[in-house]
Amino acid sequence: MSNGPAHYRLSDHWTEGGSVEVVASKFVVLRETPQGYWVISEHYEHYIGRWGDIVEENKRWVPKRGSRYCQPSLGEALKHYSIRKRHELRHIQARLDKCQQVLGHWDELKIETLEAEGEVNLGQPGIRAFTFTAPATSISN
Repeated sequence: MSNGPAHYRLSDHWTEGGSVEVVASKFVVLRETPQGYWVISEHYEHYIGRWGDIVEENKRWVPKRGSRYCQPSLGEALKHYSIRKRHELRHIQARLDKCQQVLGHWDELKIETLEAEGEVNLGQPGIRAFTFTAPATSISN
């Protein structure tokens, strides 16, 4: 049962052998509207018409324009997978840069004990902040 073009999304996972496998998931159209499609993974297609709650919980809205969860062709799915991986890499690189900056200045680390006004302190001063002065780095996008 399909009321429009199949849609696709690429994803990846680690295999037991330690390599990365990229998988194309297929989505079937439940209903088309002027603005987009209601789709569901082909794995749930056999529930259509029998188990409405499963279909309702797993369907997704895919607009015809703008950002989409899945794409109307494998070519577009491959393009958007590449874009998602570049975004992921930028986020991971920013986190890695932050970790390297902290570890690179570990010897300069100073522990500050800060007490907020009106804070209940049971005799144990709390460590509230770690500070160090590090050179500013720029993260390129």
